[in-house]
Amino acid sequence: MVSRITVNLATVGEAPSESERRIIEALGRCSFLPASFDRRFARDMLWQLQNVAKPVLSPKQRETLWKLAKKFRRQMSVEINRLVEAGPQATAPAGTQ
Repeated sequence: MVSRITVNLATVGEAPSESERRIIEALGRCSFLPASFDRRFARDMLWQLQNVAKPVLSPKQRETLWKLAKKFRRQMSVEINRLVEAGPQATAPAGTQ
């Protein structure tokens, strides 16, 4: 008999830091190519931030978020650009502060 292990994906990872929340909101205002991965990812992250009681970012989602922030930095404000330049190492997850 094969044992199946189920993992609740909502519990894997950590809550987004304040700077990551601001980056997600800024990405929500960016222009993307139609039907692109970047657009789907940004909109999904924004939806989770707005509609989920305790949003969680997995390590891969966090990595993708920072890559997209760097890619679309010219469409974001100077303040968000400073956060992107500082990088993920300069921010601590919201739950650890």
